[in-house]
Amino acid sequence: MSDLTFHRCLLYKNENLVSKTDCDKIDSYSKGLEKHIFKYRNMPHEIYTTLDEANHCLWIYLKSGSSLPYDDTVIDVETNEKTANPRQITQVELRHQYFTLYDYDKSALYLSTLKTIGILENFFKKAIGDEDITIKKILKDFNDVLKTLKSIKSIRLVAKNGLFTQTNNLFQDVADAFGLGIPGQYKIDVDFGYASLTEHAIGKLREINQKRLGGEIDSFVCIGRDDTGLDGVFNMDTFTNSLKVKADHDEKGMYQDLEVKQKLIEQLGIINV
Repeated sequence: MSDLTFHRCLLYKNENLVSKTDCDKIDSYSKGLEKHIFKYRNMPHEIYTTLDEANHCLWIYLKSGSSLPYDDTVIDVETNEKTANPRQITQVELRHQYFTLYDYDKSALYLSTLKTIGILENFFKKAIGDEDITIKKILKDFNDVLKTLKSIKSIRLVAKNGLFTQTNNLFQDVADAFGLGIPGQYKIDVDFGYASLTEHAIGKLREINQKRLGGEIDSFVCIGRDDTGLDGVFNMDTFTNSLKVKADHDEKGMYQDLEVKQKLIEQLGIINV
C-alpha cells in the first residue's frame, strides 16, 4: 500500500468556476473519443471520465507513457536472460497513472500530480468548447502568499450581517443602498487587473486576513500573480492544499482507479452512503 498525494486547485472558465453543466460536456466529450485516446503534444493519452451525481463529482482517470527512450533488448528479472525487446519503437506502454476529481458542488479540483495541469487544461478547453479555461493552485499559508505574489488580480470578501458589518464603513456604505433593509450577507468583489503589490496593500491584506481569522469576515479569497507570471489563489476557506490517500497496487504494479476514487471521496467526506 502506498500514498497518493492529491493537490487541491480551482478550475476556472472565464473567471467563473466550472459548473455541473460544464462537467456534463466534459463527460460527453470524453466518451466520444475514439478508443478513449486524447492526443496532447502529439502523444497519446488514454482518458476515462465518470460523472458521479450521487457524490456531486466528476472523476477523471488518465494514463500516459512515452515511446522513448527505447532499448533494443530487455532483461528477464527472474532468469537475467537478455532478449529482444518485444515492444516496437512506435509503441507506447501507458503505465503512468494520474487521477483527478472535480467536486462541482464545492468547486474544488483535486489532482494526483500538478504535472497534469497542462494536459487537463487542454482537454477541458476542447471538451467545454472555450479557450479561457485555467487551473489555479491554492496557496495555503498567507505569509507564503505575500512572499510570492507580485501583483493582485482580484479580492473577494464575504461577511454575514453582524456587529462587525454594522460598524464597518466598508460594508455600511452599501447596507441600504436599494431601500430593501439590511441584507443578511455582504459580498464584495473587486478586480484590480494585476495591480502591483505595495507595502501599504500588504498591510491591508494582513489586516483582512486577521479579521477572517477572528471570525469578522466569513470568506477571503485573493487571486494574484507571482514573478514567473503564474496565477495563484489564496482561499481562507480551504483547510488544506493537499491530502494523502492510501491505495494498493495490483500484481502488475498498477492502481485500480475506482478504488482510488472511492478512497478519495471517503477522505473528503463527500461520499453518499
